[in-house]
Amino acid sequence: MKYLVGTEQGSVLIANKKPKKNAEIGFRYGLDHGRHYGPIYALQRNQLNNKYFLTVGDWSAKVKQRY
Repeated sequence: MKYLVGTEQGSVLIANKKPKKNAEIGFRYGLDHGRHYGPIYALQRNQLNNKYFLTVGDWSAKVKQRY
């Protein structure tokens, strides 16, 4: 299973979790640009196109694209 996780530092992580194994952190969004300046309070994937997701934090909402 793949999970999108918002951190307190304002970036987004993709985590892979396989049964009976530890979670693997794959890619971090928002390290170079487009990150929030505080914690991410909400994260939602687009139901029609999983490539896009919305993050909410630091009094702003941002739409991001998964590479």
